[in-house]
Amino acid sequence: MEFHLRGRQEVEDFIHNEVLSTTEVAEILDVNKQRMSALI
Repeated sequence: MEFHLRGRQEVEDFIHNEVLSTTEVAEILDVNKQRMSALI
């Protein structure tokens, strides 16, 4: 997958819409904070 981001706003929008936080990932994977730390 290739992205062509032109400008700061497009980068910020991409991060906001496409990048998950560790909290979101932990919830999706159904793991606790300790296990999440081990995965990182």
